[in-house]
Amino acid sequence: LLASGESFNLPKTFDYLEQKPAVITSVSPSKASIRTAGTVRIAVSNLPGVAAASDVGVELVWSDGRTEDLLVLSATRTDARKQVYAVQEWFADVTTPEDGDPDDADSMEVTAVTVRVIHRVFGSFVELQAGLALYDDALPQVTSVSGPDGVGQTSANVPMSKSSEVTITVSKAPDVNPSVYSALVGSLAPGVTFATVDVDGMAQVVLTSPKQGSAGEVHGLIVFGAVPSSTACVSSCCQTASCVVDCPGVQTACFSLVAYNDLVPIASVNSDIS
Repeated sequence: LLASGESFNLPKTFDYLEQKPAVITSVSPSKASIRTAGTVRIAVSNLPGVAAASDVGVELVWSDGRTEDLLVLSATRTDARKQVYAVQEWFADVTTPEDGDPDDADSMEVTAVTVRVIHRVFGSFVELQAGLALYDDALPQVTSVSGPDGVGQTSANVPMSKSSEVTITVSKAPDVNPSVYSALVGSLAPGVTFATVDVDGMAQVVLTSPKQGSAGEVHGLIVFGAVPSSTACVSSCCQTASCVVDCPGVQTACFSLVAYNDLVPIASVNSDIS
């Protein structure tokens, strides 16, 4: 019975909808330097909304269980028309951690860490494993990758059916003779056909990327020296941002190649119509 005097019959049974799981939909940018604090935006979905930054807690979680709280600068609901604490989409801007002495023995571990977002009002939380990659920008960084189909900042396209010459440019290369450089592409170790480094630490490495069995992204690793005998020093360390730990005794730089199926027929239309 409504206040107006009208009435209607309720169903005898109610069907409850299954609640969608809360998710972190994006972390942007997905990399952060440990030497300078930066701002990262974390977007979440299917959590209660937020009224202020104080409603939100954000933690970084390392693989050993260590955590660090981040400063939450702001929290904003995507649709301000919804009730504040209704389940919805929203995002939070946070400040990334800065290591005051990254060169000491107790420096912040450079790796991909789990991002945990906590709703302080309701106590619910959501996590994204390997959500943020922490890196040390004093170490070598890939600045361009040139393949047969063009140039990218850290990646280039290559045909999957044949090998391709790829040139990787790296800044802040260590003072190591280029003749000892090594490379990994996926699970293979292609030979470095040419390498050089100038007085400013800008290195160029030319290698032959092997043909791939399937289309998709393949991670690559430039090793400034011989690849350590440790089985952990493989190109997949680029996915977890763990190359500093997995490749002891040498410096490395990560890149990727995106193999495409060059055997698929491509139709083109030629017309005199302008």
